Parts: sequence; C-alpha cells; structure tokens
Amino acid sequence: MIKIAVAALIASAMLLSCSKQNDVVAPVTTTESQSQRLAAESITTNKRINLPISGTSVYITDASTIKYVPGDTLVVPKNVVRVTLYKVNGTAEKPVVITAAPGVIIGGFDRASFDIVGKYIKLVDINITGKPTAIGIKAYYCSDIALENIHIDGAAIGVMLKNDAIATDPNTYYPNAVIRNVSLKNVSVKNCTDEGFYIGNTSDYQNGYKNSPIIGLTVQNVSAENTGWDGFQVTNAQNCLVDGVRVINAGTANKEAQMSGITIQDATTGTFQNLTVNKSTAAGLNIFSCGEVHVSNVALQDVALSSLSYGIIVDNRYDRGFNLGAKKLIMENVSVKQTTSVKGKIAMYVINGTTNGALAAIPGTVTNFTYDVASWEKKTVDYAKNVYYGGTDGIPTTTSSSTGTEQALALPSVPVNVAAAAAGTTVNLTWAAPSNTGGGAITGYKIYRGTVAGKYNLIRTASGGTFSYADGNKVPGTTYYYAISALNSIGEGPLSAAVKVTP
Repeated sequence: MIKIAVAALIASAMLLSCSKQNDVVAPVTTTESQSQRLAAESITTNKRINLPISGTSVYITDASTIKYVPGDTLVVPKNVVRVTLYKVNGTAEKPVVITAAPGVIIGGFDRASFDIVGKYIKLVDINITGKPTAIGIKAYYCSDIALENIHIDGAAIGVMLKNDAIATDPNTYYPNAVIRNVSLKNVSVKNCTDEGFYIGNTSDYQNGYKNSPIIGLTVQNVSAENTGWDGFQVTNAQNCLVDGVRVINAGTANKEAQMSGITIQDATTGTFQNLTVNKSTAAGLNIFSCGEVHVSNVALQDVALSSLSYGIIVDNRYDRGFNLGAKKLIMENVSVKQTTSVKGKIAMYVINGTTNGALAAIPGTVTNFTYDVASWEKKTVDYAKNVYYGGTDGIPTTTSSSTGTEQALALPSVPVNVAAAAAGTTVNLTWAAPSNTGGGAITGYKIYRGTVAGKYNLIRTASGGTFSYADGNKVPGTTYYYAISALNSIGEGPLSAAVKVTP
C-alpha cells in the first residue's frame, strides 16, 4: 500500500528529468512562472512551522497543505512514533529544513520511523529510537537532500536512500529520474538488524525498468555500530566524496554476502578516505566493479572473522550500463590488523575476469599496504599475474585442508555450452562445467528461468555432477529465457548468457 501511495504522489514530488551526457544528467530547467513565484518567495521572511500531529504520528502526504515556502523550517514539535512527509520541495538557494524540537525522540512505528519524499530538503538535528522492524530514515524518490546531525538507535536499516522504479510512473526510473546531490554529515546509526547505511539501489532493474543512479554523493563523519548486515554500503553512485566512515561490529547476523564492514560497489566512482572498520564477520572492505575509485587511509582491525573470508575484496563484475565497470583503482595507506584469531586466508584478494564484459584486469596501484604477517596466509592474491601491481605477491594456488579437501580461492566462472531445446511442452537444458572452477570443486548449479530477458527466478539447484535438466509443463508459444550459474565453496558465480526457447 505504501508503494502504491508513493506512486500516486511521485510525479509532483520529484522534479527529476535528464538527458544522458557523459553519465551526468542535465539540470532541471525552471519556467518563467516558476521563476516569478520563487522571486516572490525570496522576499518572504523564513518561518518555523510546527508540523501537525495526528494521534501519535506526523502523517502528511502533501506538504503544500501546511503552507510552507522554500527556506522555511518544518518542526516536529513533540515525541511521535513516526514522521511521514511527502512532496516537500524547496529550491537550490532555499532548501526546506526539517528538524525536531529539542529533546524530541521519533520512533516506535513498525515500518519507517521517518519517511520523506521531496527535493531540495535538509534534515537536521533529529534523534530516532526505533524498532528493529523499522527503517530509521527512508528517503525514497528524493534528490538534493542533506542529512546532518542525525542519530538513530534501533532500526532494520539505519538510513535507506534510493529509488525503486514503478512501472506506471516514468518519473521513478532512469533516465527520467536521477538522484542528485546527496549529503550526509555527522550521522550515526547503531543496533540495526540489517544494513547501517543503504545508499543507492543494488538492483539494476525494478518492475522491468532501470533504477536511478546517484550523481554526487558527499559523506562526512558517519558511523555504524552493531549492524546485522553490512555497516556502510554505497551502490551505483557517481562522483562521490566520502571522508570519514567508522564501522564497529558489522555482520552479526551472519547473513550470506551481507557481513562486511564497508562495501563500495557497482558503477560507483570518486574518492573514499579515512575509512575505519573495527570487527566485521566478513571482509572489512569490499570494492566491487567500481569505475575510477581512489581509496586512502583505511584502517581495518579484527575483520574476516568468518571462514573463507578476506580482509579486502576487489572485483570487476559486469558493468551496470553506465560504462562504469571496473576502470581503475588507486589504494594507499591501508592497514589490516588483527587482535583476535582470523579465519580468513588472504589480507587482500583481487578477482579479475571477463564475465559479461568485465575488464580482464583492474589497472591501478596499491601503495603502503601493511598487515599482520602472523594472521594471514598471504598478503595478497591477484587473479591476473603482473597486472594489478606487478604480481609481486604471487598468483592464486589451490590450497588443501588437513583432510585433503580442495578449497576454492575464488568464485567459479560461468558454465559453458549452455543450450535449450523444446520437446513438446518440455524444455531440455544442457551445459558443461565452467572453464575456471575458482580453484576448488564445483558443488552445484543454479538454474534460472524467466519470460523476459534479464528477469529470472531460480527454479532448480542441481548437484555438481549434473549437466542437464528437463523443465516440463511449459506453455506453447511462450518464449522462455534460461541462465545457469555454478557454485563452489566460496559461493555462486555469475550467470551464463541467456538462452531462449519457445515450446
């Protein structure tokens, strides 16, 4: 119901339109009538407006009903269980400020404690004590938004800022929608069951349409403490300047692929500096298929506490469609220290490959990298020798446990020779093992099916020695798409290219 309501409101809540130009979107233009209105507002004295409370909530789906103008300050006057505030729009010169009166605590609702939709807005001096089922601050369909002096204790996700494409509303998906100019300063979250910070959409598509990127992200002095999943995660955000991220005790829920301290991923570009992680179940720092990224002054301690984890992981998975797959990585002044026993094997692991158009190797340099020799089997492993930084620390080798079981060092590549043939209403799939097993045995295959290319559901997990599958009871005349991935002890590798068949 919330998503339906947002869809109905979104066209006027967002003023986001764009034309692609070097992955940067043209600014929204202002009409003559808008200019006249804004000029009139500029001579109006800015005022503070107490937000009306209904029962135990602030619930306003059209902020124009409270008669504010750009530059005004909207105030939560007393404790409430939630704030829902949609269609709040200021100007670049005069953002609308949203704050809480001194001593006010927000939280207690089962879903979002603070749910905001708008443009040119600034949330400042807000304290949230929420439930573990609730998002602390949910900022969907927002642009030109700043969060400053925000403190959240108790949430499912501390801060969640992204768009989800709604098929019925073109203003919610790319290229019509772009999230611009996001700023976080002095924001702390703790005691989250899932992520501390979830910034940018981790899915390429939603409901068949491309999700919005973030263009321009500034982060200064933020922290996440005691998170069940990743502490700080940024995805699909271009032109970032992140200075000062501190994560303590991340990944406590032991959720697969969600146990890291800091994750920078998928078409993200920019500068990340002064990053600190003290205790994470999996890697302290992930850098997954970013464009050009400069990372410096990183201090990791007591990370990779789960088995088969690494201190730092770098990969170059497929491009998300903005020509920003892994391009270049510069790292300097990085330390990985342990005061507790580490189960991980490698202080820094670099995964290169050519799957789905990824670069065969990630160019760049790593300088002043220090680690505790006694805690790790290897300093670094680079999947492509003499490419990343000279290969001086060797190439991956298969290791064996005391029982002689072969352990993988990387995810497997795609299964090969994937084929599909129809026999009546049955589709017969065949495939062969991947050319690169990741250094260990293939333990299984996942088979995905969909009726739209690129949108698949898992239909079967086959054993490692299986190379065929019969998918019965298909609808005649319907085109089906299939893709297959391989599994090893590290996890699931990338999907094969899709094959299609019409019974």
